[in-house]
Amino acid sequence: MTTPWREVVECTRCGNQISTETPVKTWIRTNAELDSKQHRLCVGDSDLWVQRYGTRKNANRGRVDRDVMYLMLVEIKTHGATLNDPQRDELGIVNDLLRTNEWRAHRNPGDGRFSVGHRQNSRIVYSFLAGRQIRIICYGVHTLLLSGSTPEDSELICWDTTWIGVEELHQILRFDVSPDTLHPLEHRNHKRVIGEQPTLFGVAEILRREDHWVTRRQGQVRR
Repeated sequence: MTTPWREVVECTRCGNQISTETPVKTWIRTNAELDSKQHRLCVGDSDLWVQRYGTRKNANRGRVDRDVMYLMLVEIKTHGATLNDPQRDELGIVNDLLRTNEWRAHRNPGDGRFSVGHRQNSRIVYSFLAGRQIRIICYGVHTLLLSGSTPEDSELICWDTTWIGVEELHQILRFDVSPDTLHPLEHRNHKRVIGEQPTLFGVAEILRREDHWVTRRQGQVRR
């Protein structure tokens, strides 16, 4: 989502400005076969994926309940920079693609029932660590604008369109408050049974890929 070759950071040792571009991104930028105008490509990166697992603890077993997880993508702009039009368009598309709505946002004020044709409350995905399908509540894409390079050295911090402080940012990134409304989150685990759903990467496929990489690495070492 950013143009890393234009982004620089201050070296903590010498104080000089240095590029943050990685070798792979340099390869993409200088590759004529991937020219953005000729091939109508927009190649970006993701700044910060934030995931919270264990929205509540299982009091009976003393274990973390991974059945419900929270997820969001944060686009970070430092030194007063803002989103350009291609970034705004791309992030808006990703937001609509990923986002689910909070449970209470779908309920009718009168009887509390879900409204007809409401957007998806959550998505069922497979979690390798949990070893089962779990429910993801995705808060989509948000922007974090900093006047400095980090929240600690920034006089101004803006979350989407709201000016906040460092402690408020802590609460947002911990999902103590909703990234959308900044109101406290309830952290309820709804008890609807999760049925079998198609997954992008099942256990068998993940294990096959891991075996493949191990075999490839071992072969390279032998040679």
